[in-house]
Amino acid sequence: MSLKALPVTRVEIEEILLHYPAGKLKKFSLPKQGYANTNIFIVTDSGKYILRLYRNQILENILLEIKLLELLSRYHFPSPHPLTDREGHIIWHTSRFPAVLFPWFPGRHPLRPGKYASQVALILAGLHNVKEYKLFRKQPAVTTERCLNLPGDPEIIKNTDPGIIGLFRKTYGKVEKYLKLPLPQGIVHGDLFPDNILVHRGTVSAILDFENYFTGPVLYDIAMTINGFCVKKGFYHNKLINGFLRAYQSVRKMSEEEHQLLPVYIGWAAISMAAWHLQNPAKRDRDRQKKRIRELLIRAEQWLKMPENRF
Repeated sequence: MSLKALPVTRVEIEEILLHYPAGKLKKFSLPKQGYANTNIFIVTDSGKYILRLYRNQILENILLEIKLLELLSRYHFPSPHPLTDREGHIIWHTSRFPAVLFPWFPGRHPLRPGKYASQVALILAGLHNVKEYKLFRKQPAVTTERCLNLPGDPEIIKNTDPGIIGLFRKTYGKVEKYLKLPLPQGIVHGDLFPDNILVHRGTVSAILDFENYFTGPVLYDIAMTINGFCVKKGFYHNKLINGFLRAYQSVRKMSEEEHQLLPVYIGWAAISMAAWHLQNPAKRDRDRQKKRIRELLIRAEQWLKMPENRF
């Protein structure tokens, strides 16, 4: 993407930096653009920063995320904390999107996610042990009610292959009734995938992007993270899953109900990711997104068909 196409101008970045002891802007670039936000990498004469542009979040949810990150910093949770300017401001408004400045963390996204599955499990369990989760109540980006109605949505029907809609209806139908059962609650990251962690010198150095956090069954987070770190050649890898669960339970013991429903939630996590993509069509790389939706639904269908995972 050329600098002309960036969703923020050099002048806007310089105006934001004036409020911080960050020095003069030297250069900026777009290392990665996600489906839901844009991160601008900034280099000044005194340091490195990330300017996050929130393309799909209302102000209320951005404020909740900031407050949550403030709490997690007190738990020494490895996540970048938003920077406050000299007058106590955190959120800035560019011509197009709200923006928040974060410190840059050293590291890279892992090329071999399975290698870090156990480390991520330890950190995730610590997040789920946070007791103040009731202060940060927030609904998930994908709800069960939305999934129930999604196949009949006129916009979804117009933009989606009928075979995908049918596969979605079929796979969601297999898990729906189990999602109503009571389970332990807590803070759920909701999107803990390899592109939302950084590794540095063999260690997970940061957990990124709490934009889609919510409060709910932490089993969903366990299952989602298994989808991110315990998959090889497009399908779940039992050895990685077992290692992940051992590490997780060394910090937080799972309940009997969580153990029983884990196979269902692993499938549900894949289905909910497909649902998110269906209701948030990409403006670019739509073909790649369609391929991702199909892969997720087929993975969930195959997983839920396995005899040991049937309910």
